[in-house]
Amino acid sequence: MNGYDQYLGERNINDGRCYSWINPTGYTYNAFNNRDKDTRYKATFQTVWYATKTQKGGVVNYVIDGKDESFNWDYTVVGDTAMYYPGYYMSAEEIRAKTQNREGNHYLIFTPDAYNGRAIFPTIMKFLDRTRAIPNDNTDRSYIIYRLAETYLLAAEAAFKLGDNTNAAKYINVIRERARDKQIGEIGALDIAPSDVTLDFILEERTRELLAEHCRWADLARTGTLIDRIRKYDDGKANTNITEDRHWLRPVPQQMIDRVTTGERYPQNQGW
Repeated sequence: MNGYDQYLGERNINDGRCYSWINPTGYTYNAFNNRDKDTRYKATFQTVWYATKTQKGGVVNYVIDGKDESFNWDYTVVGDTAMYYPGYYMSAEEIRAKTQNREGNHYLIFTPDAYNGRAIFPTIMKFLDRTRAIPNDNTDRSYIIYRLAETYLLAAEAAFKLGDNTNAAKYINVIRERARDKQIGEIGALDIAPSDVTLDFILEERTRELLAEHCRWADLARTGTLIDRIRKYDDGKANTNITEDRHWLRPVPQQMIDRVTTGERYPQNQGW
């Protein structure tokens, strides 16, 4: 929900509904490095919300560098900045200097210290449709099933597994050049060398490019990295709940099993 109802005002076309279906891990945010030159963080996550109605404000508390900190918020003009998620850490002093030196209008900055897994975290805006008629309408945008960037990433993975890091790096660099901020970085500013290519790097590049496009579990399962990476990087409950004996495969829906009414009973995957 990202503080939408409490701090922003009300649902609107530009920001969508107040529900977020994906709450990324800390690893996911950190995978978007080189943000000064790589446009994919800002293209993936919404960073600014504007006030949609007059609100009184109040005080928000969260911990920064191990200390409890309080921040005032109070905006009275529709269209004022209400919330800013920079995606990087700032000191409490930096936050106050940026937001609270203006009389009568204090907006909120939520740095990664404030992310709480429930209401405060950046929203993924890849599929936000700002052409819909009303805020509660579903998107009319095309659903992404497969795109050219994934072709390059699969080609890079295949080359890597064949021991051809030169071509693996070449395929990855095609994507990174497209993602380069053309206003800042020079041509090749995001290029990697063949020696940089590892399976972990390829998976991280897939995170930067394909986040929220519904292929992560399959990527980790088919590369044999599912258990290890979830135990290493998940900061929720999955890192302790995932097991070797059942989670390589997903459960077959019971309705599908029940609808097979002749012949042998349709099998359930192991552990389910």
